[in-house]
Amino acid sequence: MSQKRFGIKVGLSGKTISAYENGKCVPSLKVLERISETYDVSFVQVKSEKRIVLIKQLDLLKKLVGNIEDLLKRRG
Repeated sequence: MSQKRFGIKVGLSGKTISAYENGKCVPSLKVLERISETYDVSFVQVKSEKRIVLIKQLDLLKKLVGNIEDLLKRRG
């Protein structure tokens, strides 16, 4: 399903959905509730999946910070 189509189903723009998917912003609890109601999944499932995305983002951030630290050490 496209971001635009998903957004229409839950009352958000495709750009907003894209921002959520790319980790640029985090949906509010109200939005998560709307998604869970629209797709008939439990709020816990939606919340759990969001937690997995956040953990992946944190892992990526740690890796990027590590790479920056390595570069600085080499220059140092």
